[in-house]
Amino acid sequence: FGVFSCSPPIPRPTSPMATENEYKKWKAEDYLGGRSVHSLFEHLTAELILHKPNAPVEYMIQRLQQMKDDVTPTRPSLIFVLGPPGSGRGTQCAKLVDKFGFKHIVASDVLRNEVVTGSEQGRIVESVMREGDVVPGDIAIPLIKKALEAHADATTFLIDGFPMEMAQALAFEADVCECRFVLHLECSEDSCKQRLAHREKLLKNPIDSPAMVEKRLASYKRECLPVVQYFEALGKVRRINADGGVDQVWKELELLFMPTPL
Repeated sequence: FGVFSCSPPIPRPTSPMATENEYKKWKAEDYLGGRSVHSLFEHLTAELILHKPNAPVEYMIQRLQQMKDDVTPTRPSLIFVLGPPGSGRGTQCAKLVDKFGFKHIVASDVLRNEVVTGSEQGRIVESVMREGDVVPGDIAIPLIKKALEAHADATTFLIDGFPMEMAQALAFEADVCECRFVLHLECSEDSCKQRLAHREKLLKNPIDSPAMVEKRLASYKRECLPVVQYFEALGKVRRINADGGVDQVWKELELLFMPTPL
């Protein structure tokens, strides 16, 4: 998995009043966008912030050479799916898989699979998840990367419930793969609590107890919302109102992924 981006073409000015400067600006933006230059430097800037090298220019030159060496003919499209617990991410991702054939990677399932192995790392993951806290990126990222590599034939991935904090976001994009965008399911706390209370009655899962739900919602607002804000500043967030019923939310979500008519 290398760096990738998916930039839509910039529309050419069609107004007869368009000035020569406007046309030149369009040509420049079309050139940069078509060659992923903007996303390339966004990626390098994120790496500089994360690693803080003593010689930033030399670091960028080295990374550019590594990226050139790592280029492959096809690269996956990767979408981070975020939203508070109870927002319906799993339900809506399942519908996207059925409709469009995407590959759904559930971060919490990947982590639980590590717990089942009984490894020392798995015991750490179990302890952190039991408390409703965020699993450190140095553990979560290699596991998610391994899950992605197990489906090398997939062209579009939905990574559900990741990244959950800024350090994870920056490290993942620097070391694994740049996301196409973040799909954010926005849902009120009242709706989330009602759904999780219903789920607790059905499944008897301790993680859905009222006390744990409060902690998980607080953790989401504290750790994950800054991730959404970061990608929004890059123009890479798509928001969906997830307060409605399953079919109502799906109707809006489906339109987001449908091809735009020419």
